[in-house]
Amino acid sequence: MTGFGSASLVVLFDIVEEKLAMAKELGFAHAYHAFHRAPEEVIASLTEGQGAHVCLEAAGVPQTLLQACACARRGGRVVVLGKSVVIIGLGPRGDRR
Repeated sequence: MTGFGSASLVVLFDIVEEKLAMAKELGFAHAYHAFHRAPEEVIASLTEGQGAHVCLEAAGVPQTLLQACACARRGGRVVVLGKSVVIIGLGPRGDRR
């Protein structure tokens, strides 16, 4: 699966092997273990350094929110579905303040 809806490329990261295996069974060509492949590096490689138009964060972990912000391109969107109990400050490029 290269696209989902109008997206031309969907990249999935998780840390649970069973979920990654299921994603691949469902046709996701880009499903990576987040501990083995740095999301920022993968996204930069796939987008020629431009970053993603949209990043969805669903884990609710401060580190994954920071990664989502770092993966988004300038003017891109980060959609937060996970709920974190830690408040973090972000600069305009997703860098931690």
